[in-house]
Amino acid sequence: MNKQEFIEKLKMHGAWCTDCHDINGEKDRYVKFAKVRELLEQIDEPQAEKVEVPPMIDKFIKDHTDPIFEICAWSDHYGNDGRTCDDPELSVVLDWYGNNTTEFYEAVVNGYTVKSKRWVVKKGKDCVLTSFTFFDEKIVNYDSNSYGKNYIYFTDKSKAEAVATLVEGSVEEI
Repeated sequence: MNKQEFIEKLKMHGAWCTDCHDINGEKDRYVKFAKVRELLEQIDEPQAEKVEVPPMIDKFIKDHTDPIFEICAWSDHYGNDGRTCDDPELSVVLDWYGNNTTEFYEAVVNGYTVKSKRWVVKKGKDCVLTSFTFFDEKIVNYDSNSYGKNYIYFTDKSKAEAVATLVEGSVEEI
């Protein structure tokens, strides 16, 4: 039910008040509070889209009773004076948080969904299989400068491994 439907239903359920007038000078109605509450509960409210987070962030949020406090404390500790984190998992979480601070807070407060696992095909240390369109032609190559923007992601590890075999590359989970 939307706002207009709500107003119409209030009119249907109202009782006339003979000596009351609204701001337009029209006769006003009384409506029982219980009926108003019942109708209000039927109004459709837009639901906020849930943030999509990687599995490591899901794990961090579930493992900590106060994830916002924890991430702020760790971020503050390792963000000052050039200190580095020795825990590889925490380091990855802090890196993600540094680039997605708003998304982290939204995930904790409003809920979230977990991204499915994804794999990329790499060749060498830094080159990842990418795809882009150039003059209406799809080009697939390896790129070390796209930083995830054009990566070809695989949601099936066996398919990623098959492509990696064909191009003599390796598979890495992202």
